[in-house]
Amino acid sequence: MKHWRILAVIAGLWLIMTGLDDYFDRDSSKPFEVAFVCTGNTCRSPMAEAVARDLLAKKGIRGIRVRSAGVMAGNGQPASSGAVWAAAEAGLDLSAHESTYLGPDLLSDLDLVLTMSRSHLRAAEAMGAENAFLLSEWVGSGGDVSDPFGAPSAVYAATFNEIQAWVERAIDRIVQEGYGESENPPSPSSPSGDG
Repeated sequence: MKHWRILAVIAGLWLIMTGLDDYFDRDSSKPFEVAFVCTGNTCRSPMAEAVARDLLAKKGIRGIRVRSAGVMAGNGQPASSGAVWAAAEAGLDLSAHESTYLGPDLLSDLDLVLTMSRSHLRAAEAMGAENAFLLSEWVGSGGDVSDPFGAPSAVYAATFNEIQAWVERAIDRIVQEGYGESENPPSPSSPSGDG
């Protein structure tokens, strides 16, 4: 019996350290709300949102809503031309994107906030986010995603590829933790061989 108590304490500490203890208190009838966050919500976070939406659609996963926002964003600004170009190269469309400010009102709707840099993480926490993490650290190990604003296309392409890799891992982790469900569950394997 003593071992079970130790395991329960360890599991509880893990939940608190990862921020997942708050997830168990959420209303399961509403979508799991995730926001990707950068500075102005015109480059990195819109690309992350577009990648996440595309992955969810391709995998047939519902019950997860993705957004993006910026800690210093002015509402209604379009995505930067470099971000629009980089996303288009991957078949994604950012032409209708409008920036959104990450503030307390938006934060209250979110189950998970994934930031592009440590400074964004600090800003989100200063606004009251208790469920904010650096994207790269939440899915493994890594550092800040550099801001490509004003850089050449090659920098935007490299940034897009970096974001895509982290977002794929983030979506996988969210689904593995039980959020979202597949619209197209895998079919049972057919027996192999020709009989």
